[in-house]
Amino acid sequence: MIRLPIHTSWQFDYDDVLIDLYLNLEIPAKDLEPVFGVCSKTLRKQLRRLNIIRERDEVTRLSWKCGAKKYNPISIRKGIESSNWKGGRFYDSKGYVLIYVGEGGRYNNRYDYEHVLVWEKTHGKRLSEDYLIHHLNGIRDDNRPENLVALKRINHSTWTLIKVYQGRIKELENKIMEMNI
Repeated sequence: MIRLPIHTSWQFDYDDVLIDLYLNLEIPAKDLEPVFGVCSKTLRKQLRRLNIIRERDEVTRLSWKCGAKKYNPISIRKGIESSNWKGGRFYDSKGYVLIYVGEGGRYNNRYDYEHVLVWEKTHGKRLSEDYLIHHLNGIRDDNRPENLVALKRINHSTWTLIKVYQGRIKELENKIMEMNI
């Protein structure tokens, strides 16, 4: 890297070099500190005096560009190889459990819903697009095979409503039986 004599006065003598490095080579002011021997704040002041001001989106673009140089995307570990790996199981915002399956998952191209995976493993076939899995007891993370049933999407709301009413009727019948005894 070029190393210019240390700048000691307020007069900045390397305007043409600064402009070339900052504008043409798109080197951030922070990375130019060792070249000019001054802090980036002084460099930005000089750039303002020269009416060279970067727009916010350009600063963001350059910071990402410089970050890509420093942090090689090939060396970034994802999935199981990541240092933040927690087993590949988490809850989505609706309370369903998602499992990491790698490439080809239905959710975010890497994850699948646990209840769908359990149903498919139990029945030995892939779930069709026009079907969904319903939890019989209504608990979204209770993914036991006996608690899961596949329903057509168009019948799901009707079937669920009928089951709720049937459950309520059974509760009321039990209360009546207790009152009669």
